[in-house]
Amino acid sequence: MMPGFDLCCFLFQLLGGGESMTQAEVQEHIAEIVASGKTGVTSEQMMMGFKDESLAERAVLDWKYSAGRTIDGTPEFAINGMVVPDASNYSIADWIKFIDGLLHPASDSASNFMS
Repeated sequence: MMPGFDLCCFLFQLLGGGESMTQAEVQEHIAEIVASGKTGVTSEQMMMGFKDESLAERAVLDWKYSAGRTIDGTPEFAINGMVVPDASNYSIADWIKFIDGLLHPASDSASNFMS
């Protein structure tokens, strides 16, 4: 069994599916879901990814790293280990103001977003 497959099945079951599905069936279903969206990933590419053990190991490590830093969804952003609140709604001007505040703390731009 691939690393992280148990987690994949668990999450899939939480969403209301997969209780009686085999590993291959869960993977095929997930590949179909991914291919039907606007990801630019085909079901064939997704299935190749499922077979790549180094990719699966990396995904598990990335998930553990994120979970340890309270990243629990997407899109979510962190800069220098600090989660940027509500960053998915930032405009380019908001990002410039936020990053300028980090680069030039005297301007206090970043702290305006944190409050």
